[in-house]
Amino acid sequence: MSSKEMLRICTEMYYQSKSISYNKGILSSIGGMASVYNDEQNYEEALKKIPEGLALAEKSKDYKWWSKLLMMEGVIYSGLGYSKKSRETLDKSLYIINEFSVDDEKPFIVSTIYETMGINFLNAPKVNYDSITFYFYKAYAESKKIDKKYGYKNLRVASFALNLGSIYLDKNDIVKAEKFINEFELIMKNEKDKSYFIQFYQLKGLIENKRKNYTKALEYFNKSLKLIHEYKLFSRELKETYKGMSESYLGLNDFKNEALYLSKVQKITDSISIAEKNVLNNTISTQNQNVAGNSGNYNYVIAAILALMAVFIIYIFFVKEQKQRITASNNVEAPVLEDKDFPYKAAEQEKEKQPEKDIQILRELLNLVQNKDKSFHLKFSEAFPEFDQKLLQINPALTHSDLEYCALMKLKFETKEIALYKNVTVNSVESKKYRLRKKLNIPTNIDIYTWMLKVV
Repeated sequence: MSSKEMLRICTEMYYQSKSISYNKGILSSIGGMASVYNDEQNYEEALKKIPEGLALAEKSKDYKWWSKLLMMEGVIYSGLGYSKKSRETLDKSLYIINEFSVDDEKPFIVSTIYETMGINFLNAPKVNYDSITFYFYKAYAESKKIDKKYGYKNLRVASFALNLGSIYLDKNDIVKAEKFINEFELIMKNEKDKSYFIQFYQLKGLIENKRKNYTKALEYFNKSLKLIHEYKLFSRELKETYKGMSESYLGLNDFKNEALYLSKVQKITDSISIAEKNVLNNTISTQNQNVAGNSGNYNYVIAAILALMAVFIIYIFFVKEQKQRITASNNVEAPVLEDKDFPYKAAEQEKEKQPEKDIQILRELLNLVQNKDKSFHLKFSEAFPEFDQKLLQINPALTHSDLEYCALMKLKFETKEIALYKNVTVNSVESKKYRLRKKLNIPTNIDIYTWMLKVV
């Protein structure tokens, strides 16, 4: 059954159920419509439907749908970056499901809540890996309680294993990371839909980057890229693959490709940020409608159809959500995202908050240099992706060291500060500046710092 057909059936069932005041039918229909809209990444419509269902579920004391709709809402808010609102909604869902009787869907709902709580911590300004690992483990353990009669059990367990693999990789625990990543591969080896392997190949590539096997890493990233285009998935998946590829090219001293892929990462990041703001700003977050109607004789027919719908609703909202996580772009496919212009209004809204964002980025970069953190240039390149590209257009033979010195000068670090960061003498820095003047054809009557500031 296609999503379009499911939406048609849910809409028809909604009005039929409403005409006879059949609450379970109304709730199932609202849940189905919200699931379809979520799958299509039409978050505005999904968030418009849910409040009516919440009001009805609370009024009729249908605890399963009350907790389920709250959980759906929490997942969407999390994906849009509204972690606080997501957490509040998920806490309510968890309270209801623990305090009141809910059927055997409970492990599925609870595991989704725990996973989303972990994702909220993952997206926080300061990442707390202990909290993320705690919630991902709880989601993983809860998913194993799902009854085998539900065909999606293996997918859930495999998905949460991959989550844990990703977190352990972030913590540089490659042994544990590979343990969970390999568990995913074992469970999913016979799965026909290979879109589930997009993140798997991304993680395999990142592991090879850490081992400095950069050519092997690029093989994995290209496999991920092929699946992204094949299944037409969305921007965050593409962004993560491009980011990994830029690290590989950096390791191979291919600075031209490193700059190219970092530029692509920045374009996607900007598009996601703008789309996220537009989606929630246009959302009607509350829409309480009165549920009324006349009694009829359709209850049994509706109940039978709703039983068939229930499985498909779970598939749409939760199972498909595993292969394309909540993304911010509203129906924008990755293959065309790179070169798209964005509406003037959206760009203006983003521009208003740009100064504050720029200050935060600069503070982070300054701290990296002061702490002698060698990831400075990688972070700088993410913040100013066109800077390296423009320098390499002037002289493609520039080395990574050359680009790093240029980045330090763009941020107006003095000679002594550069020497301290690079652990070299002041004379070495002065010599480097002289050689960079030659390589970049900077006239002697122009201040090199001023020149660097004008590059981008």
